[in-house]
Amino acid sequence: MLTVVSTEWMNDRPIDDRSHRGRYHRRNVAPIGDRALKLLAGARTPEAVRAAVELLGDNHPQLRPALLDRYAALAANPYRLDQGAHVRAEIVRSLRPMITYADIPILEDAAAVYERLPPSKEDVAGGLRGAALTVLSQVDERLASFHAARMLGDASRFSEEPGLTAVRVLAALGHVTALYAYLQTPAEGERCAEALRAMIDAPPSAVRHLIELYGSAADQLQLLGLFDLLLGRPDRDDYIAFIADFLRSSELLELCRSVATTIVAEQYPRLVEMLRDVQASTHDRRLADAYTEALALR
Repeated sequence: MLTVVSTEWMNDRPIDDRSHRGRYHRRNVAPIGDRALKLLAGARTPEAVRAAVELLGDNHPQLRPALLDRYAALAANPYRLDQGAHVRAEIVRSLRPMITYADIPILEDAAAVYERLPPSKEDVAGGLRGAALTVLSQVDERLASFHAARMLGDASRFSEEPGLTAVRVLAALGHVTALYAYLQTPAEGERCAEALRAMIDAPPSAVRHLIELYGSAADQLQLLGLFDLLLGRPDRDDYIAFIADFLRSSELLELCRSVATTIVAEQYPRLVEMLRDVQASTHDRRLADAYTEALALR
């Protein structure tokens, strides 16, 4: 006897047709790229640039010309299209994986952009100059070092950029003498701290001079950079008298706690013994308690 099998249930089965899926996929990949390029062509925020770049991928053949085109359009009318230069800075950062020597003029122009907005008339393009300097250092280190030296004192009330990037670029390129000259001012804030950290291989006489300049500073960022320098050097024990005097009498409790914790965590034998002496001799009960806690970490 023949059995009749209904095929109605097959109408609800998922279709496992590879060629069909391939046709669907091909129909949709191209529009994704087209939409990303359109998004980039009209980008008015850094987030839009990042989204377009992520969709296209660094290896997309049209990404680099699209980034350059959008940068040129924004640069032609910055006050209307890109107040603050944030979008152009993001475009420059996005160009980094695909940058070429042919782009050096664009980077140099970007590194020299200053834009002031009312009512304060403060420059707002420091982020763009810093981004251009970072990328420039990737393609022409010597040229970047000149721009970095120029930018060392370049900052505003609202940001340490591009001065902070300039310090980091010079440190990465090994131009520590330029940073040592910069520190004679004296410098301020995170730029100063980064420049001090870069003196890790400076001669001892230069380090002693930096202690004279910054050892009694009230700025905790400056002092943090100085102690990072001293504790990071192989001759750290040579500065034990200064470190002990500071830890014994400073009013900067949290900084002292941080220095003490680093000494114990890194297990510097002579400095640990010094810390015990300071803990026992300081007249500041808060400092003594902080050093007791640090020493208990051993």
